[in-house]
Amino acid sequence: MIPAGARWLQIGVYADADSVNAGLSRLAAAGFPAARGTAARGRDAILAGPYPTREGIVSAYDRLTRAGFAALIPR
Repeated sequence: MIPAGARWLQIGVYADADSVNAGLSRLAAAGFPAARGTAARGRDAILAGPYPTREGIVSAYDRLTRAGFAALIPR
């Protein structure tokens, strides 16, 4: 379920810069807006978005899932 106020989809959380950069590149190469965010314990989160509308984030969630991004967390 995607909360009503969610505008970002968290793709993953990583502790090392190489993994973050690889994830950002993979996301951008798949045609999604990619950004780096902050997660718990000082780790970096890879985010897709922002999506200003509910329809946009729901559509992105579906497309990301079909593109192989599995454990998406709406934020």
